[in-house]
Amino acid sequence: MAKATGTDLKPATLEQYAILTGEIALAVAKAQPSFALMQRLATNKTAKRRALATALKALEMELIPDPRLTAEQQFWVKLGVAVEIDDLMVPECPADFTEIAIIPASLTNEQLFVLCAKHFPSWKYYDDLDKCTAQQARPTNTYAVGYRGGVEPDLEHRNKSYDVATKEGLIFMNPKERLVAELRYFVRTGRHLDEKGWTITSSLASGGCALCAGWYPSSGTFDVDGYGRSCASSADGPRQAVLR
Repeated sequence: MAKATGTDLKPATLEQYAILTGEIALAVAKAQPSFALMQRLATNKTAKRRALATALKALEMELIPDPRLTAEQQFWVKLGVAVEIDDLMVPECPADFTEIAIIPASLTNEQLFVLCAKHFPSWKYYDDLDKCTAQQARPTNTYAVGYRGGVEPDLEHRNKSYDVATKEGLIFMNPKERLVAELRYFVRTGRHLDEKGWTITSSLASGGCALCAGWYPSSGTFDVDGYGRSCASSADGPRQAVLR
């Protein structure tokens, strides 16, 4: 969505839209862009958004960020973390993926765990969560991720072990995403995710176990622990993640 940066709030007419977009399309055609460039702009949302933002700025207009990203930016501000959303894109998610979270590049697993421990009792089995091995590719910069909003792991994927989920090619939460999900849910509700089961993440600890996380009722703590790669339980499982 774009808005004008001037003070005239009278909306443009459909005819004005048609004239401007037609002239822009004609100018692009006359520039004779290569097939490779057009394909990159058509398939790379970030590159396309940057190109549109540049063009709109020249026309004294600007892109309006997705309100979900704006809300997440405000969430992080409350936690003392600055995130930029200008280049972020909300991933295209199925209807039941109701949660959109921003994963800041500036925070490591350990820093996110410390942030959790600042807000509620937290415990971890491993000394350094940053020594885990990521098994699924993620952007190196700040990005947005979509996931289902259930308190317990995805019903569709419960009773799936780490090995089964990876064999199926499932993209599922890594430790950073799970820690962010915990923070988001606690700040919003004062409660915790995975009160009955555990979320199995897509990263492996040094000993070869998959990192997992959940609320441990007997100790009243949010725990990050290890889960056997081939182990499964009807209450536990991965949480599917959707990226751009």
